[in-house]
Amino acid sequence: MRHLFQVETLRFDLTLPSQDEILIASIVSMSLVEIQKVDVLNNPGTFFTPFKFGITLLCHEDLPHDLEFTLTFIGSPDTHAYDQELETVLVGPIKEGFKKFFFETDPPDPTKIPATEAAGVSVILLSVSYREQIFVKIGYYVSHFYADVELSENPPLEPKFQELSRLILITDVPRITKYVIDWTKDSVEATSNDMECTMDAPVEETAIDNEKMDTIFHHLPIAADLMQNDVDGADSDVH
Repeated sequence: MRHLFQVETLRFDLTLPSQDEILIASIVSMSLVEIQKVDVLNNPGTFFTPFKFGITLLCHEDLPHDLEFTLTFIGSPDTHAYDQELETVLVGPIKEGFKKFFFETDPPDPTKIPATEAAGVSVILLSVSYREQIFVKIGYYVSHFYADVELSENPPLEPKFQELSRLILITDVPRITKYVIDWTKDSVEATSNDMECTMDAPVEETAIDNEKMDTIFHHLPIAADLMQNDVDGADSDVH
C-alpha cells in the first residue's frame, strides 16, 4: 500500500467532460466525494504495460481521513480464485474542492492467470473506500489478444504473454456501482446493519451485465479484428 501526498488542486478551468464522464459524475454522487472524471492512460499497450489512470474528484467538504483506491484484476469470469489486487493507494488529506491525482500500478502476475484465460476479455475494477467502507466501484472490460495474425488464428497452448496486446474498452460505458456509507462514523468497524446497507445493497448500477461479457467472449474473433483497427489508429498516451 502506498500513500500519495501529491494531490493537485484544480481551479474552474476543467475541460468539459464527455458523455461517459458526465454519466460517471451523475452516478457517483449524493456523497461527500464525487468521482468526476477517470482518464484511462497507457491505452492501448502490451500485457506488461503498467495501468495508469488520471482521477478527478470533487470533495464537498474537508475529509479528515484518507480515501483508499484499489485496482483489482479479475482473472476469470467463473471464479474469484484468480482475482489479483494490483495496488492500493491512500490519498489524503483532501480539502474541499476539485482534486486530481494519478494512479499507476504494475500489470497482473501472468503466473497467476489460467492458460485458458490469458487471451480474451477480462475486467479491471477500481474500488474507492473511506474508513474501510467502499462507496463506489468502477469496472472496465479489458481485452488481451495476439496482434500477430498467426498467433491469433492458432493461439499457443502455453500463453506467450510477451506477445499479448492489451486494450481497455473505454468506448463502452464502464460498469459503475455506488454504495451508501456512513461518512461521519467514529469507528472503522461497521455494524451488521452497516454491512447490509453498504455491501449488499448497491444504490445504483449501470446496465452492463454478465450477459454482455458472455457476448464479448463468444464473438472474440470479431472483436479482435476491431480492436486491432483501434490499436492501429489510436493515440498511444491518453484516451
